[in-house]
Amino acid sequence: MRSKHYYYFIFLLAGMISVSSIANEQTLEQHILIAQAADSGASEPQSVPSGKWISNGEHLGKWWETRARKMKTLPSELLYHLVGEYSINEETGNADQTKHNAKVTLSLRKGFINSTTSFVLTDEKNKGNSVKEKMVLDEFAYWEFSDWIDFGFGAQWYSYDKRYIEDRYKTMAGLYFTLLDEENLTFKVGPFYGYSSIAYMNDKIAKKEPGLHFDDYKSDFLYLAQRFAWSMNDKLTFSQKGFYQQYLEDSDLVDSDLVHWGFNLDLDYKLTKHFSIFGKYDVDYELTEVNQSVQGQEKKDTELTFGIRINF
Repeated sequence: MRSKHYYYFIFLLAGMISVSSIANEQTLEQHILIAQAADSGASEPQSVPSGKWISNGEHLGKWWETRARKMKTLPSELLYHLVGEYSINEETGNADQTKHNAKVTLSLRKGFINSTTSFVLTDEKNKGNSVKEKMVLDEFAYWEFSDWIDFGFGAQWYSYDKRYIEDRYKTMAGLYFTLLDEENLTFKVGPFYGYSSIAYMNDKIAKKEPGLHFDDYKSDFLYLAQRFAWSMNDKLTFSQKGFYQQYLEDSDLVDSDLVHWGFNLDLDYKLTKHFSIFGKYDVDYELTEVNQSVQGQEKKDTELTFGIRINF
C-alpha cells in the first residue's frame, strides 16, 4: 500500500504542471515581439512584455542560471521554472538497496528576489523486502544585495525511516558570495547560522533496541554551503554542491561533536527542449545520537543515480 505522501507528491506535481500550462499560453503579439528582439541582434535576451503577472521567461533564456543583476532589463512579471525528475539508484551503506526517487523543484524570481522550493520523495526497498521512506521539503530564498553578495534564508523539513528521524526542522540565514560568474561558469560559497530540532522514531527504535529512548535534540548550528556549475556546451552541464553543518549543542550520548555534511556531483545531458537525462553521485554523512547508539546504523551513505528530468 502506497504512503499518503506519494499521493501528495503526485497532486503537487499535477498542480505545478497545470500552472505551467496556463502561464505558458503566449499571444501572437508576444511571438512577434520575441522575433523582433532576436532580429535586433541584441547580445542578451531582453524582457518582452507578456501581459500577464506570471511567465516562464522562455524569451529570456536560462534566466534561473543567470543573476538578475546581470540582466540588462528586469521583467515585470513573476518568473517561474519547474523541474521534475525521476531516478533509480543503488546505494551502499546502512543497507544494499534499490531506491526510487521523485523530485519536484520550483524556481521563482521577482526583481532581485529569488526562491527555490523542492520536495523529494524516496521509496527504498532492500533485499529483505522492507520498504522505507524519505521525505525532504526544502526552501531557499535570497535577495541579490549586490553584484556578488546575496542575503539568503533557508528552511527545511526532513523525515527518514532509515535514520529513525521522525521530523527534523531547521532554519538558517546568512550571506552567499558569488566568487565566479562567467557566461558558462558559476561558483558560490556562503556561511549561515541556524537552528534545528530533531524528533526521533522511538517506537521503531525500541523494536530494534528495547529500552532505548531519545529525547528531542535541539541546537543552534553553523552551516557552510558551496555550489559550482559549468555549462560545457548547449547540451551538457556539470554541477557540484557541498555543505558542512556543525551543531553547537553538546550531547551526553555522543563523545564528539554532532555534524552533518554532504557532497553531490551531477551531469545532465539535454535531449530535447524539455527533456534530459542525468547521472548523479551523492555522499551524505551524519553523526547523530541514534547512529552512535543503535547497532548497525552507519554514519555515511553513498548513492549513484541515473534518471530523467523534465523542464518547464
